[in-house]
Amino acid sequence: MKKKLLIIIFVFTTILINNIFIQPLGLDEIWNYGFSYAIRLGEIPYKDFNMVLTPLYSFIMAIPLIFKNNILVFHIFHAFLFSCGFYFAYKLINDKAWLLMILFFIPISITYSSYNIFLFVLFVVLIYLEKNNRSDYLIGFILGCMILTKQSVGIMVLIPGILYYIKDKNKVLKRLLGCFIPCLIFLIYLLVTKSFNSFIDLCFFGLFDFANKNGNIFNIYFIFSIILNLLTIFFIIKKPKEIYFYYELFFSSIIIPLYDIYHFQLQLIAFTFICFMYIKKVPLKSFYMFLTVFVCILSLFIKDGSSRKIIYPNKINHFEYRLLISENLKFTEEVNNYLKENKDNKYMFLDSSGYYFRIINDEKVSYLDLINMGNWGYNGSNKLLATIKSLPKNTLFIIDDSELIGQKQVDRNALRYVIKHGRKIKTIKIYDIYVIDK
Repeated sequence: MKKKLLIIIFVFTTILINNIFIQPLGLDEIWNYGFSYAIRLGEIPYKDFNMVLTPLYSFIMAIPLIFKNNILVFHIFHAFLFSCGFYFAYKLINDKAWLLMILFFIPISITYSSYNIFLFVLFVVLIYLEKNNRSDYLIGFILGCMILTKQSVGIMVLIPGILYYIKDKNKVLKRLLGCFIPCLIFLIYLLVTKSFNSFIDLCFFGLFDFANKNGNIFNIYFIFSIILNLLTIFFIIKKPKEIYFYYELFFSSIIIPLYDIYHFQLQLIAFTFICFMYIKKVPLKSFYMFLTVFVCILSLFIKDGSSRKIIYPNKINHFEYRLLISENLKFTEEVNNYLKENKDNKYMFLDSSGYYFRIINDEKVSYLDLINMGNWGYNGSNKLLATIKSLPKNTLFIIDDSELIGQKQVDRNALRYVIKHGRKIKTIKIYDIYVIDK
């Protein structure tokens, strides 16, 4: 027991340090925190703000924010959830779990607070329950939680969880009932909050727009993913009576539609985890732990490729204990001072910074703060343009025109409209500020 406790403490500390002090502040991190921040303020997902996923992770992560709405608390709770997942993985694959943990740091670090990591934790718990023949009601409940974390992957994983035991009607019914309970609670929530129609539009119809605009299928990660899937199918043929590789095959849908290194890395970790369950003998056990510690310590010295001045803690509201580069702090303060000087004007960031500035000013978020392609439901680009046209005359539109170049997620039709019909009134470093004279 003492050994397991030390393992949990080590994993928890490593993940927390990496996410707070090592990794640069990222957009996904801000958005994930922003969703829970908004729920903590009493906002209703899909109705008050837009997201294209089922919201279980955001609701769970909002719980500790009741006591202190700060990104440090957010990361602490995420590190705890990650540690729980590692604990169950360790119980299944023993010291091989150290090698599995290394894959969260190589080739890139993917430990930051995200629904995808929580989804993997649920995947590990699901495998643990299956391996130990635990209650079908509980297994169904976990399957339901996976659906409520990321509907596209959760529904896929449900397929083997049900069809594999299709001849055992009693078992299937228990699992369906267990799955139905959390889904029913969520459905009641949608109906009570009158957000059901918005949920369907954003999380199902809107996925067509999201896939069309954000997908990048034919690349190297698509090929790697196919290779892993073929290997999984090979193992299924070799061991057709065991469910674990079936689960992994359907979990691999996590890479769709982006096919990038982050999502491929998660698919690789899930594949490796299942493979390790069949590898019995592991030589040099202490070496694996040493290698994990070495990689984690090494990551402490890998900043963002520069030696720029660090100010810690900082004075950015809700981000005080998140390591930020001093140049970014000065830029944030300069932009925010301008917003305060013009506090009578509505403002809208036509890049990915809307959530960041709403949070540091203790403001509620809205649809206007997340304008990525596919994040406004079906035919979302036209909806966004109509909303922009309806805003008051003195609205400040804050634009980074680099968003028009390269692989960016922001709806470029909105940027082009404001640049074409607006009047530039000020420039603050990378930002041009426009108003539209109507």
